Amino acid sequence: MISSIKLFYLDGTAMVAVYGGDHEGADDWQCNLPANEVLDGDPSVLPAEELVPIAAARHLVTFTPGFRRRVNPEAPPMRAVQLVETISATTDIPAPEVRKIVRSLLQQLAGLVEAGGRLETPLLRIRPTRPAGRAKQPVSLLVPKRQKQPEA
Repeated sequence: MISSIKLFYLDGTAMVAVYGGDHEGADDWQCNLPANEVLDGDPSVLPAEELVPIAAARHLVTFTPGFRRRVNPEAPPMRAVQLVETISATTDIPAPEVRKIVRSLLQQLAGLVEAGGRLETPLLRIRPTRPAGRAKQPVSLLVPKRQKQPEA
């Protein structure tokens, strides 16, 4: 389990030291990787030569997809219902209102991805990995509502 990272420079090349261990909170050195294998973007946003907990680093940088899988290998994808419940609980906004907003947001994101568009915000980047029109099937982020079965 990866617990923290440290940015350093070796012969002018940005590198990231990866720390962790078999249990949560372990800070055993695991390996050094080139920064471009860990960070998606400018590595200088991380403080140099300072051990940064992985949870704090997530707020400062975007990890590459490969490194994200190493950080959280067993994390199942969040379902829309979980997202609605979390937002509702933390903001005291009724779940039906949050559900409407989440549904609209997901529809807009699905359209953006299907069109090959990009979205960049301080907390989220969406960049399609394939050019628009090259996917074998259209991207769908929403699952249609289940239809009630007529009673026999």
